[in-house]
Amino acid sequence: RKFKDGAIIKFRYFLFSNTCIKRYVFDSIDMFDEKIIVYGGEDTDLGIRLWEKFPHGLRFTSKAPSEHHSSKKIKDFYDSMYIYGNKNLPLLLKKYPQYKNDLGGQYLYSLRGYILFNPLIRLVVRTINIIGANYWITRYLVIDSVIRGARNQ
Repeated sequence: RKFKDGAIIKFRYFLFSNTCIKRYVFDSIDMFDEKIIVYGGEDTDLGIRLWEKFPHGLRFTSKAPSEHHSSKKIKDFYDSMYIYGNKNLPLLLKKYPQYKNDLGGQYLYSLRGYILFNPLIRLVVRTINIIGANYWITRYLVIDSVIRGARNQ
């Protein structure tokens, strides 16, 4: 919804669940980083390398719709995102410090980050979530899981 067909997209919007990449591209950037051995971050790492090598080559199209069916419960997804924050986000921030803000690193140890992502706010948001979940609450809880994971490494 955010992009028009053919729009150039930055790596942080590049999702590998429905992607077509020519073989020569992979030959020029290598494959997945084998240091990333737990959930999350491998697609981001590959997306950064693709975007750096082909900044005008990552394009959006609505002509390739994708659906993802999973039996994973939302709490399990939050747990996975915690693991990503704990194990792989620090690797990505170290490997790509120039993309700290694109990776959400500005929220880890800043005053703004501690104001937005702390136990009291988390409790309020989780309580509201019991009453009625919505996109923004779920999004907050996903980001909070990543940040908690990174802060607890």
